[in-house]
Amino acid sequence: MKRTLVQSVRHACNGLVLAFRTQQNLRIHSVIALIVLIAAFVLGISRGELMMLVVMIALVFSAEFLNTALEMLSDILNPRVSAQVGRLKDVSAAG
Repeated sequence: MKRTLVQSVRHACNGLVLAFRTQQNLRIHSVIALIVLIAAFVLGISRGELMMLVVMIALVFSAEFLNTALEMLSDILNPRVSAQVGRLKDVSAAG
């Protein structure tokens, strides 16, 4: 089955909503990112600095989404409490 662009965007939006509903750290990162961006505008940083700031914020969000996906996958593959899965989640969270 070939997906349309609309379906792909819908799935991505569903993933964003799920991540924001279930991941406290993602909500914390969002608030901090907003504070940093507001401070950047108040301090009048250059466009280049602002672009770098936005790229860094995007990298943090990307890492958080990958961590969330890895944690969800590990829960599916091994639903019982496991020291190995616990270590995997710890390493994933550290990255």
